[in-house]
Amino acid sequence: MKMQMTANKLVLVSALFLTVFANVAFFRNLAGTFAGQPNAGLHVVAVAVVLLCALTLLLLLFSFRRTIKPALMLLFVISAVSAYFMDTYNVVIDSDMLMNAFATDAAETGDLLTPRFVMYLLLMGLVPSYLIWDIQIQSAAVGKAWLARLKLAGLALVTLIAIVLIFSSFFASFVREHKMLRYYANPLTPVYAVYKYSKRGISISPVEVESIGMDAHTPAADIDRELIIMVLGETARADRFSINGYERQTSPRLEAENVISFSLVHACGTSTSVSVPCMFDRENRADFTNAEAAATQNVLDVLEHAEVQVLWRDNNSNSKGVADRVVFEDFRSAENNPVCDVECRDVGML
Repeated sequence: MKMQMTANKLVLVSALFLTVFANVAFFRNLAGTFAGQPNAGLHVVAVAVVLLCALTLLLLLFSFRRTIKPALMLLFVISAVSAYFMDTYNVVIDSDMLMNAFATDAAETGDLLTPRFVMYLLLMGLVPSYLIWDIQIQSAAVGKAWLARLKLAGLALVTLIAIVLIFSSFFASFVREHKMLRYYANPLTPVYAVYKYSKRGISISPVEVESIGMDAHTPAADIDRELIIMVLGETARADRFSINGYERQTSPRLEAENVISFSLVHACGTSTSVSVPCMFDRENRADFTNAEAAATQNVLDVLEHAEVQVLWRDNNSNSKGVADRVVFEDFRSAENNPVCDVECRDVGML
């Protein structure tokens, strides 16, 4: 016999499950941020109640007989995948991260599909989804169902407001000074990220690229020819390099070379799809957008206008649009890359 449950009860159970199991990274970062402060434990509990109320209000938007099951199943899968990346890599799932994910190829994705990922997806996504699908939602008259839904929404909203008012000074600090913490709220942030990403739209027609720097030229008096190599590597935190003053010896080989570290440089984003185009774009960091970058030539194009020969060698998925109009060599296969075993290595590009 199938388990029977009212829609409201299913919403509450689901919201509680997501609060407890899908927000490990959120509460870990929250506790670490406020550790040692007065009433830290009480404040963490207050945030947990507010998150539970917020998730309840979100789930109530889908708590109709025909939509509640598919909506909850989708949210549980999204939450499971998001929780894996948040718990494992301490990243947030925002719209830029989604853009990076859609730009990732199968080889890069395969590296992330670990047994741990499968366990997250199975235990937090697929198993709860199966249980939700197997539950029989108790039927009720339309008026009675709406009244019950409104009562639960009102209770969640009143509780949320009451908690925020009681701990107003804490939540004021939380909102003003710790914006990053809110991005770990799962699945609130991933759902908002999907919405924000969808608003960007997907253009099916070719983008007309604006030409810039057409008057760039190499002076006739400049007769020297130089080979300049720029190495563009993976994302890394500057404050974790010993060459920048980090206490652990994390970059001894760099320190043994004649290397200058430009420590006051900041990327436009933490994802490849944002940071790489920004490096070569004409706009400054504050004004950069991916849409503008895709519709405008970049530094490499200007160099070619000046008759500088540009060669882009790539062992990643692609150049994120930067090298679309210059000579491009793909080093992800043994056809170009002489150093390939399980995968093709960066050293082959040398």
